Amino acid sequence: MMAPIVTSDGVRALVGDTAGGTGPFRGRELYDFIRREGPSECLELGFAHGVSTVYLAAALEANGAGHLTSVDLMVAREREPSAEQLLERAELGPRVTLVFEPTSYNWYLHRRIREHTREVGLCEPCLDFCFFDGAHRWVDDGLAFFLVDKLLKPGGWLLFDDLAWTIDALDVDASERAFAQVGEVFDLLVKAHPSYDHLRPTVSGAGHARRRRRLHGHARWSSATCCPACARWRGRPAQRSVEGDALRGRRRRPGRSIAALYLHGVSCRTPFLVCRACQRSQVDFLGSAGCGSLSSKMNPQSRTFSSAG
Repeated sequence: MMAPIVTSDGVRALVGDTAGGTGPFRGRELYDFIRREGPSECLELGFAHGVSTVYLAAALEANGAGHLTSVDLMVAREREPSAEQLLERAELGPRVTLVFEPTSYNWYLHRRIREHTREVGLCEPCLDFCFFDGAHRWVDDGLAFFLVDKLLKPGGWLLFDDLAWTIDALDVDASERAFAQVGEVFDLLVKAHPSYDHLRPTVSGAGHARRRRRLHGHARWSSATCCPACARWRGRPAQRSVEGDALRGRRRRPGRSIAALYLHGVSCRTPFLVCRACQRSQVDFLGSAGCGSLSSKMNPQSRTFSSAG
């Protein structure tokens, strides 16, 4: 029995000239990123022949920890070579779970969100890294970004492949072929999201984004507030926030909840709450929790912030 492949050169020799978008240079980028950041729970959306899958799995094996879930359509089983075959040759099968969906990987994300959603309606983050290399379409990957965002831990990374790639199929409307759809997802959705920083392209044409460990300009949970994510009572008094670069815009009116402003696309300078235990911010909960339970109101006399409930 051969030893698992744990180097990028070993993967390159194994995959040879296998067709697909992941060449040796891009594969080495993937491998080096996983080795450097050391994520534990990884997700790959779209894998075709599984070349990128083997690079990711080899890096996890070299790290000595971590697991990769790779999701693609049923037709990926019919590719030659297939992802199963490459992983078997590389002796990396235990590091990877392959999932085959009939129509879209977004249905896999739906199940994961359902599994990790508590009774109070909050999704518990479970991912450290997600690699987008599937549909390359606005309608699929735009939705996938927001679904993965619910599953991504603070400090977790996103990597979008092929930012400049455009569709050349003649059966697609010309208006959809006129721009790079993955690039639009990265520019219009990811960059505009207040929870992400370290937004940068790679040499190979991909784009990284890291979920903030904590958002700038925040107040701690008050002693009367229970964090919905970790269900722990925070005993530290609330602190006055300074304006940060995460949320900017006009100052909200006294008594109006942050949730109402955020969900209507209006930024504010008033603080939002961040739990000391799990480092999740109030913004993480606005989509699933009501405005009343998590809104923050300012006391103009004391300049302190407390939860409204």
